[in-house]
Amino acid sequence: MQQANQGTQPNFSRQPTAAQQPLTITDKVKSSIRQLITSLPHHPDNPAGHAAYNAQVSQWNAKWGESTRVSHETGYPLKPGTAAIASSECFACGTHGHNGRNCTLPVNHIERLSRKEAAWRAIVSKVLGTFNRATAMPISLVLNQFTQPASAWIEEVVEFSEGKEEGSA
Repeated sequence: MQQANQGTQPNFSRQPTAAQQPLTITDKVKSSIRQLITSLPHHPDNPAGHAAYNAQVSQWNAKWGESTRVSHETGYPLKPGTAAIASSECFACGTHGHNGRNCTLPVNHIERLSRKEAAWRAIVSKVLGTFNRATAMPISLVLNQFTQPASAWIEEVVEFSEGKEEGSA
């Protein structure tokens, strides 16, 4: 049996599945996304907001399943303390002033957005544009890393007399 299968190559289809088809932006899709944004309120960065966010994520997982990909039909909750959706935010960390390619937040950092939230933010920005850009509160990325403050210092340099005055070099 093994010999019969050795010469065959796997048959992979390069055709995209229905879930991977490009999204056609229509007024109906725009309206649907606006409704999803309204139905998933962005909570404040405080203990109550984090509890409400965790409840939203649990509800999303119960409804759609943890392995479901985010789409224009599913939406996804927004992490508290991040920028408003569609405000020209970074899809990697949820702050302003840069984009995902230039994000300085390390890849495995705990403050980085989940792939699902990043996908939802990208979908909304693609379909609706950055409609919140002018009204959103600017949020900057601040890393809590201890760095040695820069200070002026003078170091005494010992001068060697090699090659000077006495003997050959």
